[in-house]
Amino acid sequence: MGVGPGDKVATLDWNTIWHFDLYWAVPGMGAVLHPLNVRLAPEDIAYIINHARDKALIYHRDFAPLVEKLKPHLKTVQIYIQIIDGLGPATKDPEIEDVIKQGQPKPLPETSEDTVATIGYTSGTTGKPKGAYFTHRALTLHTLVSSIAFAGYRGFARPERAEKPCTFL
Repeated sequence: MGVGPGDKVATLDWNTIWHFDLYWAVPGMGAVLHPLNVRLAPEDIAYIINHARDKALIYHRDFAPLVEKLKPHLKTVQIYIQIIDGLGPATKDPEIEDVIKQGQPKPLPETSEDTVATIGYTSGTTGKPKGAYFTHRALTLHTLVSSIAFAGYRGFARPERAEKPCTFL
């Protein structure tokens, strides 16, 4: 659909399996994943999408009324895709499953560890929301550190600690 390396793809979704898939697929293809906070005010969501210069917006059908309200205000979004979760379409935007079926498989590009993988924005409690970029390296290190800490506290790596509660959760 025209999304390529460096393009930003916003997601407005619950913690569904689709969101999990997108969390790895979008950066894997060299684009930048931009998860949006579904609890922000519509004005803040529009500001964040425009500020980030998102090219695509993938949204859960539950947010279709919000997306339709935002569309006239989104300056950079060219592609809208809805996640219908087996409930039927809420808009005329293409459904994610149809988009996947129509696509042609391609090998993943070589991506530097210093390439931006995701963007996260604050809620704007001290002014306008602000964004932070996370590289592939940062995501990998975060995953490794989290898994090591989790394994150690839950007893996976040290069975003698299996019954002790995890103090950092």
